[in-house]
Amino acid sequence: MKDEEPHFFREPAFVHRPSVSAVFWPFVLLFFLSGVLMNQ
Repeated sequence: MKDEEPHFFREPAFVHRPSVSAVFWPFVLLFFLSGVLMNQ
């Protein structure tokens, strides 16, 4: 069981990177807004 703990704590650190989310969400918002404007 102890061998699985380090692997369990590594994934959250990789998923919750502030740098990745800070760059990812702006592109999602721009893509969503552009899609709404194109429909209109």
